[in-house]
Amino acid sequence: MKRMLVLCLIGAAFPAIASSELEKAFGPAISVKQQKSRAVVEYCPDNTCERYVAPGSRSLPALQDFALAYLFGVSEYYYLKQFQESPSPTVAVVLAQHRSECAQSEPRAAASCVARALLKQHHIKVSRVRYDEGARVETPVEFK
Repeated sequence: MKRMLVLCLIGAAFPAIASSELEKAFGPAISVKQQKSRAVVEYCPDNTCERYVAPGSRSLPALQDFALAYLFGVSEYYYLKQFQESPSPTVAVVLAQHRSECAQSEPRAAASCVARALLKQHHIKVSRVRYDEGARVETPVEFK
C-alpha cells in the first residue's frame, strides 16, 4: 500500500516524462522532436527504427509516455532486454500516472495497456523504419 502511494505521489509530481529521461535511458538511439503540427519519437538502435508520431503542437508529453511504455511493454528489440528486465524508475512513474486506465499488476502487461490507451487517446501512429540500399522504407505497424 505504501509503495502504491509513493508511486501515485511521484506520478502527480511529474505529469509527463521529459525528453531528457528518454535520452538518459536510451542515449543516442532515441530522437525526440516537437514540430509545428506533430511530435515524433524514433528509437533507432541500429539501421532499423521504431517511429512514433502524434498529431498536434502539444502532443510531445503524451508521446514520450507512449514511447517509454511501448519500448518497455511491447517492443521486441533485443537491445531492450536489459531495460525490460530492470526498468528505470521513470517507467514506474508513467505506469502510476495511468493506473486508472490500466490496473494490471505485472509491469510489462500494464505498460502494454498504457501504450494502447495512449495510442487511442492521442491518435499515435507506429511504424518500423529500415534502410534498404540507401532508401528509407517505412511500414505502418498495427498495434491495437
